[in-house]
Amino acid sequence: MSAPGFLLRLRALTRKETRQLLRDRSNLFVGLLLPVVLILLFGYGLSFDVKDARIAVVMQNNSQAAREAAMGLTGSTYLSPVWMHDMHEAEAGMMGGEIDAILRVPHDFLRQLALGEARVQLILNGVDSTTANKYLHVLRELRLVSREVPVTDPDPLRSRRGRSATSARSTARC
Repeated sequence: MSAPGFLLRLRALTRKETRQLLRDRSNLFVGLLLPVVLILLFGYGLSFDVKDARIAVVMQNNSQAAREAAMGLTGSTYLSPVWMHDMHEAEAGMMGGEIDAILRVPHDFLRQLALGEARVQLILNGVDSTTANKYLHVLRELRLVSREVPVTDPDPLRSRRGRSATSARSTARC
């Protein structure tokens, strides 16, 4: 292929396509404006980050250490804690779609803390598994979750099988 012949064919093709593009204005929109709109939309308009995840905090131990551990949730832009009195209220909020997760500080939190094994329970709403995984990722990044225990775990000591089929259970370290 010779360079002058190639350039002549390229120039003719470019001229033909430009005339075709200018002849039909819808092609101009699809060919030039739509890609710019999509770049702006995906670049600035869409965000898949977790922001203000509604997490219910159930304080079954009201000691100073437990309150300080739970207060660590308030400084995050990712989480929006909602303080609740008991698990029934929190579970009703989760079933109603008002709450995305529940963080339960157990009665024996202070004793566990003294032994160096302080744990809190994290219950994620698993109806939308993509969102639940995003929340779990955020809580891992904040170093609140150390291991996961699914609802369907056959070991009864590690699972709350039958309690709620629409939630994924995790145990978190404080």
